[in-house]
Amino acid sequence: MLGETTDPPQLSIDYAQMFQGGKGITSKFAAVSPPVTGANEYLEIGFSSDAPKLTMFEDSGQIQLRFFGANNANSFDLDQTMDYSYRACGADASTGFTNAPHITGYINGVLAWGTEPH
Repeated sequence: MLGETTDPPQLSIDYAQMFQGGKGITSKFAAVSPPVTGANEYLEIGFSSDAPKLTMFEDSGQIQLRFFGANNANSFDLDQTMDYSYRACGADASTGFTNAPHITGYINGVLAWGTEPH
């Protein structure tokens, strides 16, 4: 996901409708082991035991996250097209969301969405 950098990434939860102030959302940056083409690190987002619970067919609402270099600097001076999860915005980018199949989702450790890099 990230290129090599001496400025470690930071995560900010800008908005989380169901999670007031991001309470109950966990995150960590970790190395892919072993690294694969297009991926040497990843950002893992999870939920702690005190996170609000969802029932079947319930929706958490939007969760907006961003990551950046320390001191809020944009230190990721790299070609984003080398990022496995990168997807260029289309003409309709300002009017709606789109699927992102290179961002994976797991339920209890089992791949439930997306395609892992290989």
